[in-house]
Amino acid sequence: MNRSTTLSIIRVAMLAGVVILGAVALYISKGGIVDPLAEDVLAALRMAFIAVLAGTAIAMFFFRKQRLALGPDDDPTTLNIVGWAIGEATALFGAVILLLSGEITYFLVGVVMMLVSFVFFPVPHE
Repeated sequence: MNRSTTLSIIRVAMLAGVVILGAVALYISKGGIVDPLAEDVLAALRMAFIAVLAGTAIAMFFFRKQRLALGPDDDPTTLNIVGWAIGEATALFGAVILLLSGEITYFLVGVVMMLVSFVFFPVPHE
């Protein structure tokens, strides 16, 4: 199995994990299994999400700059996986907010950020 195939499998696995967690969080939050948190706690989580989102954007631009600076003989695998993991972290945090509040907006924003990381850090074709 070549490197491109391996990296593609890693991306699909990361996205599948986020989608499955989001589906479970949606089911649990809409099913009334978990009581929503107090509004002041949710407000703190929302602010933390905004901070994570901003940090994610800054980190992705930083790592993207490093990836673009690589030469043709350099291996971008580590930078790709780090970039994808940064995007995934935002989606996972959005899933936590979905689970605790039932608000899907933060999860969707996180998934978009994860998809942006896939664009910023493409799988190299061999």
